[in-house]
Amino acid sequence: MPVDPAAAPGRVREARANDAALFRAARDVFAERGYDAPMSLIAERAGIGVGGIYRRYASKDDLIRELRRSSLEDIVQTARSSATDGGPDGAVALFLRTHLGQAGGHLPTLLNRSTPMTPEIERLSEELHDALSALVALDAERGLVPEGFGPGDVMAAIVHLRPSASDDPDEDRALNLRHLEYYLRGLRASITDPVDVGASMSWDDWMRHNSMR
Repeated sequence: MPVDPAAAPGRVREARANDAALFRAARDVFAERGYDAPMSLIAERAGIGVGGIYRRYASKDDLIRELRRSSLEDIVQTARSSATDGGPDGAVALFLRTHLGQAGGHLPTLLNRSTPMTPEIERLSEELHDALSALVALDAERGLVPEGFGPGDVMAAIVHLRPSASDDPDEDRALNLRHLEYYLRGLRASITDPVDVGASMSWDDWMRHNSMR
């Protein structure tokens, strides 16, 4: 039966709305429950049936891979945007404030060890490395980060600054950003008073500790 062209835009809008609701629900539920979160809970939060998820994604791993892909695209874009307007505190600070203030911004780290890498995620990870390296280089030229600080340290900061998810996303974001300010003040202080404990996290170390290969 031919598709009514006049009806198609409405169906497209509905499908996009359902996808957006599913992504928001999946982000929240995985943040709360981790990889073992039941798909039924995601469907309930999204206001759709479980069958609606499986018509779009064949398995939980497929859904997680798509979440990782879209989240990595978002964080790469945030890093690139931060490089164009670092502001008085620098590009790294702007990037961290923006990323930690976003709902679901921690998904790339939360789910990294849940499913194997794919060529697309490998490519996006390299793009993230390049974008973060550019931020660090900009701040290093301005004397805003300590010697040896690198993109692996930026990602490690995101992990350590992120508290466990509560029932209140606004409360989580406020706590993220408050602890970030403590971190940034310490980072600036370490420029003239270097930290002599441990070593900076290289990107290879970051990928090894936070990816299933």
